[in-house]
Amino acid sequence: MHVRESTPPFHTLLDHLRARVSDRIAQGEVTERSLARQAGISQSHLHNILKGIRGMTPDVADKLMTTLQLKLSDLQGANVHAKPGRTTRERE
Repeated sequence: MHVRESTPPFHTLLDHLRARVSDRIAQGEVTERSLARQAGISQSHLHNILKGIRGMTPDVADKLMTTLQLKLSDLQGANVHAKPGRTTRERE
């Protein structure tokens, strides 16, 4: 019998994406400004998302994942150390 691996809750995946994006910026692979430009969002909005000031919408998450060529499976790994941020529901 095959046991399906469970998918983490959506907010956990968003936290993992936030951590992946932050890591890539910290490692110098991309800058906040260039990533925001490529993803079609403002740099200030991206900055606020990464700092946990703003929540990440599914649309923005999709844009970032597409720009960074990430797959959902990339966000499920144990090597991700996500810093909790505000969820979409907690935005002002």
